[in-house]
Amino acid sequence: MKNISLSQKSYLKIHQKNESLKQVIFNIFVITNKRMKVKMIINIFFSFLSGILDSVAIGSIIPFLYVLISPEKIYESNFIQRYIPFLLDFETNKIVLTSFLFVILVNILSSIFKIYIIKFTLKISAECGSFFAKYAFKNIINKDLISFRKMEITKYINILIMQTNNTVAFIDYIQFLLSGAILSLMIIITCLFINLEASLICLIGLTSAYLIISYFTRKENLFLSKRVLQSSNQYFKTVKDSLSLYRPINLMNLDSFYGNNIYDQSLNFRYLTARGAFTSKYPKFLIEASAIVLISSISFFAFKNNSDASQVLSLMAAIALAAQKLLPNLQLVYLSWSRALQKKTMAFNVVDNIIEFFLAEEKLNRKIKLQSFSKLRLRSVYFSFDSKKNYILENINLEIKKGEFIAIKGNSGEGKTTLMDLMIGFISPTKGELNFKNKLNQYQNISLELNEWKSIIGYVPQEIDLINTSVAGNIALNESLNTQKRKKIIKLLEIVNLKKLFINENEIFDRFIGDSGVLLSGGQRQRLSIARSLYKDPAILFLDEATNGLDKETEYEVISNIRYNFPLITMITISHRDSLLKLCDKIYLLKNKNLVKLEKV
Repeated sequence: MKNISLSQKSYLKIHQKNESLKQVIFNIFVITNKRMKVKMIINIFFSFLSGILDSVAIGSIIPFLYVLISPEKIYESNFIQRYIPFLLDFETNKIVLTSFLFVILVNILSSIFKIYIIKFTLKISAECGSFFAKYAFKNIINKDLISFRKMEITKYINILIMQTNNTVAFIDYIQFLLSGAILSLMIIITCLFINLEASLICLIGLTSAYLIISYFTRKENLFLSKRVLQSSNQYFKTVKDSLSLYRPINLMNLDSFYGNNIYDQSLNFRYLTARGAFTSKYPKFLIEASAIVLISSISFFAFKNNSDASQVLSLMAAIALAAQKLLPNLQLVYLSWSRALQKKTMAFNVVDNIIEFFLAEEKLNRKIKLQSFSKLRLRSVYFSFDSKKNYILENINLEIKKGEFIAIKGNSGEGKTTLMDLMIGFISPTKGELNFKNKLNQYQNISLELNEWKSIIGYVPQEIDLINTSVAGNIALNESLNTQKRKKIIKLLEIVNLKKLFINENEIFDRFIGDSGVLLSGGQRQRLSIARSLYKDPAILFLDEATNGLDKETEYEVISNIRYNFPLITMITISHRDSLLKLCDKIYLLKNKNLVKLEKV
């Protein structure tokens, strides 16, 4: 997708945090791509065409009923003389047949067109939902580490699944609201032509009823909009926490306790959802009763004041048909408005995420060409998570040259992983310089906003993240594999001493390893993660306690294989193991927030 224009960015900056229903709709229209915008406009046009068909269908019922009830008076009908005088050129039998066929044809076309509009509307919403999920994810995954950790993973999952689904529903309801409003308007205009007085009475009565109901339910809908979001977040969190405590729940027989927690959260969420559904649907029955009372009253007084019963009957039949078509559309307008209000907070959250991404897109996509890495440098680097007074790291100075193998050791909680996160670019220093030197002797600041910097980094964290796919899928992260890439994966498994685990090569590409790699041992998961980190041929490899699950012999083989097969690679490891420290070129101790170089023994 092309970047949004500067004028659109300016508009979004001004209105990003406006949570009104109207503004959320406008913001959705702005951030969608051109194809979606065109489809939305076409959908509005289709609604107008459907309204015209409904108007014609209502108007066609008058001559048809009139000629059936009083064929001898067909030529005296004011309605026919005014709007369809050409019918009077035919014989009575031909008028009956023509009216009959026309009524059937128009109503069939109207129904088919409505079905197509519903399908078209839902397809647009599905495309928008996928579009929103993609860019909401890109915004989440491009956050710096501190910003990313400010919110629980369950809330991110909620945004990408439930809230995105509700945003799709929000778009559905807005489109149905517009469609229902257009159809209602066309039907009302038709009724005004049929009988001005009767139509005005019905219109004023029904509209007033809906306005009164809308006024009294608005606060309830806005309340539910926020409460359903809060409840869904809590429900997701309870489920996630419960599943992550598999072992202790089983060992301590806490399944009933956590089962009851899930029951309570689920019940609260579903009660709120049911409450919203009731608020949206109950007005339908009040309006239907009101409509019957109105039409019956108008018919009664019309019969009393008009001697031509056939004319009154045909006109009232047309108004009744119009009411039969109008009521569902008015209910659709109210239902869509009500449900859109209830989904608004979730839609706002998703749209706000996407706007945040688009506003930062230029920054994220900025590429500074990296000719070649030659040195990594930290100069007077300080870091604090919260305030400048509470530093975790102070006055860190370090230079790492290309091809060196550097170890950082220190007690737990000293900030070793934080220092590595700084060097990778997951977080930025509070103050000081953190940069790298390229082949042109130019220093560039380290940041994951530089795609070129990211492309030269390999990283193995303490907590290994694996997915339930094949070993090859975990190494290439489900990238499409050609013959050359398959050979590369086999070679990497040899380097990390994992190839012998498989009876044949097909298992590497076909055998799944279970959720989070549960079918592998801890050491095997670590080696698989090392193979993944080497897949893109990194210039710098960061290892955070990445071999603590290996025996000394395997550890030595893996590190030696990496240095032999990647002779120019720079390696930075966090480790306390003497066996690994002996393989390093330099060793640093992180103590009392500072970094001290140790002499190798």
